[in-house]
Amino acid sequence: MRARERLFLSTPNLNFLANSLSNPAFRASVLHSDLVVADGAPLVMLGRLLGAPLPERVAGSDLIERVAADLQAENALAKVFLFGGRSGVGARAHEKLKDAATGLRSVGFLNPGFGDVATMSKPSIIETINASGADFLLVALGAEKGQAWIMANRHALTIPVLSHLGAVIDFWAGSIARAPKGLQRSGFEWAWRIAQEPALWRRYWRDFWKIAPQLATHFLPWRRDRLEGLKELAPVALALETAGAGARLYGRGAIGAAALGQWRDLARRALPINGPLSIDLREISFVDLDIQAQILLLAAARADRQATTQLANVSPALRRQLTHSGFWAAMHAAAL
Repeated sequence: MRARERLFLSTPNLNFLANSLSNPAFRASVLHSDLVVADGAPLVMLGRLLGAPLPERVAGSDLIERVAADLQAENALAKVFLFGGRSGVGARAHEKLKDAATGLRSVGFLNPGFGDVATMSKPSIIETINASGADFLLVALGAEKGQAWIMANRHALTIPVLSHLGAVIDFWAGSIARAPKGLQRSGFEWAWRIAQEPALWRRYWRDFWKIAPQLATHFLPWRRDRLEGLKELAPVALALETAGAGARLYGRGAIGAAALGQWRDLARRALPINGPLSIDLREISFVDLDIQAQILLLAAARADRQATTQLANVSPALRRQLTHSGFWAAMHAAAL
């Protein structure tokens, strides 16, 4: 925030995962984020199951509390603009924060009412937000609409830090209380939230039944694929060659975490190439999640530069693996 450099923060939870299965643009919003933290114990558990262990859950509200505490300790101040929230909630949160000595101070709020993303993206709305001079724009429109709104307007917004954190506005307004620290650490904050907002159980139930079939069709098959693929891991040599305006990135064998250094070096070289990038998997038998994630990040970063990234020569066996892991669908989303 001090440098006023752009940072799009996303805090996916189980609801993000459930809805992204049928909404590629929603999934793309996470891939195009600058910082992503797992705001849900189920995501941490799934990560461990799939071979992508996350150290811990990081709730968006905890992250904001930490930022506020750090700013307060330094006698510094960050200005916040609140966009959205349930009727009256944004106004109450603004009133509590506009004179607060917490490191964060509200400099304005706007509730755009009901409507689609286009309706909420009128030039007058963007101008009002930008005129606030805020350091941090906190959006609360519901996760899917909020992420879509940020994606649609991020290049027009001059506020450096953007994030959809609907529950944080509720906490600031005092309309919902945070769970006790013990419940937060145990992973059962969801039960506290249901007690606070009984209607949430329906959303949690729907999310569970969207995810449950994925265990049989994707998660467990990927776990099996990965255990087999790890047996083949060996030192690999990756290479990048240019061809005209484009380039081809290729290698041989089974690729895992040991190749991360090589991949990142090549990705840095491939990122600024304006022509199409082909990732040639002809001689690749297995790609672990570490490298899959790096491919997605590269594809998303290049898409932001209007450059295309495509997979080439994928064997049927490797395609099955990449489908089980969710990479195949995510690769499409990365290009959005």
